[in-house]
Amino acid sequence: MVASVLGRKYGVKVIIGGKGAYTDGNTIHLPALPLECSKTLIGMARGFLDHGVTCC
Repeated sequence: MVASVLGRKYGVKVIIGGKGAYTDGNTIHLPALPLECSKTLIGMARGFLDHGVTCC
C-alpha cells in the first residue's frame, strides 16, 4: 500500500511481484512479501522503495 501511494505521489510506476527488487529509472520492481513478516523485512522493503523513488 505504501509503495502504491509513494509511486503515485512521485509519478513512478510500482510493480509488486517477482523475485527481486530493482528499478529501471521509471518503474520500481519489488518482490511480493507475506502479510506477516518481520520488522527487518519490512525495513528492507521500505529501503528498496525509498531508494527507487529517489533514483527515478
